Amino acid sequence: REVVLNELNRNLDTPWGKLYYEMDQKIFKEHSYRHPVIGFREDLKTMTYDDMAGFYQSYYGPNNATLVVVGDCEKEKVFARVKELFGQIKKVKTPTVPVAVEPPSKAETRVDIKTDYEVGRLGLAFRTSTVGSDEDYLLDLVSMMLAGRPDTRLHRRLIDKDEIATDVSASNSTRKHDGIFYVFAELRPGKELQKAE
Repeated sequence: REVVLNELNRNLDTPWGKLYYEMDQKIFKEHSYRHPVIGFREDLKTMTYDDMAGFYQSYYGPNNATLVVVGDCEKEKVFARVKELFGQIKKVKTPTVPVAVEPPSKAETRVDIKTDYEVGRLGLAFRTSTVGSDEDYLLDLVSMMLAGRPDTRLHRRLIDKDEIATDVSASNSTRKHDGIFYVFAELRPGKELQKAE
């Protein structure tokens, strides 16, 4: 338990960690996406050994895992090696978990986080479509046009022209259900969030 709690604390004790955490809590009110992958601190503190073992036995199996092989390789040899290494591991019967439908957002939601960091950070998030949809691919292109390189729109505006930010990023985080389009900016010391927004 302490190892998992330490990992959670380490994630939240970064300049961006708490912001991501709080944003996901505001974006999703009903859907399980609002739950951090590692869990909530309150739940982790009260979990018993049997709770943790039951979770492991329910979800940690080869039929609920993804293996990625990259590089110049022969498919037949890869499959043979995977079967050799993992073939003896039994499948797990994962429970069926009901998926709550997230209602449409009807208004803007904001969260202000006070930290000891000297610079401000701005995060914007917009609910989007599911993975593989036409909008998904379009938003991938939009994210590349907005940020990530010196010749992108937000970089030229916020970093070069207005000199408000030191870093800006945009990403399309699609998922099986609702996706999220994120825009983040790290401000120069003394610059106001409202101007970056």
